[in-house]
Amino acid sequence: MSIFFVVVGLALGSFANMWRFRYGPDSGKKIKETRSVCDYCGRRLFWWENVPIVSYLFLRGKSRCCGKQLPVDYVIVEGLGGLLGFLAYQVWLGRVGGGVDGLAVILLVMIVIMLAASLMIIAYDLAYLTIPIWPATAWFLLSLGWMFLTGEVGWQEGLLASGLASGFLLVLYMVTKGKGMGLGDAVLVLIFGWVLGVWGTAAAMWLAFVLGSVAGVGLVIAGRMNKGFKSIIALGPFLVTAFWISWAFQWWWILVQ
Repeated sequence: MSIFFVVVGLALGSFANMWRFRYGPDSGKKIKETRSVCDYCGRRLFWWENVPIVSYLFLRGKSRCCGKQLPVDYVIVEGLGGLLGFLAYQVWLGRVGGGVDGLAVILLVMIVIMLAASLMIIAYDLAYLTIPIWPATAWFLLSLGWMFLTGEVGWQEGLLASGLASGFLLVLYMVTKGKGMGLGDAVLVLIFGWVLGVWGTAAAMWLAFVLGSVAGVGLVIAGRMNKGFKSIIALGPFLVTAFWISWAFQWWWILVQ
């Protein structure tokens, strides 16, 4: 079952890449072609050119028809899709235990949609440094639904956790005058508290900044950023990844007790 979730995550990562390419601000127009096409010339792709991660590596990161470099974001999002898919399975398994009933199926559907929304946010933020409103709204509503269906977090704790997390990022946004992070990140973390609670949200926030710092140092070493920090790293992908790690870890901790 865990392999199924990983495969679903990979597929959703590929879908998220397609979605942000077709409907992002630099897409020019909505593509009417229902199947995947080349980013540059619009040629319809064969199925084997769309296998998550594998096709990118096989084609050496280049378009087969044009020979142009494909964004490395594609393979990053697909890889994160596999990872988050595995973490989503741990969350669902921890919640339902050994039995599967009607509620378990509902929660499964909710988790898959939240996973899809998460990857759409990651793909979009990596490309445009903006949190897309519709996936974030869907994820927020599903988080509220999860809270009411499971009762894992009370609404008072959820409100407190989300408010503190958002307020913290809002202060950073104002202090740095928008240069340290975007306002959308403060909106994004409003999702966290309803599912993670206070301590889970705090852990996710801490982990997101750690992951972002490690990535930033790595990019500096690799020469992808200058030391004056004129380049910007999207915080959204780290927040989303940290959310799923924190959520899965909560269930791992419960299971080992």
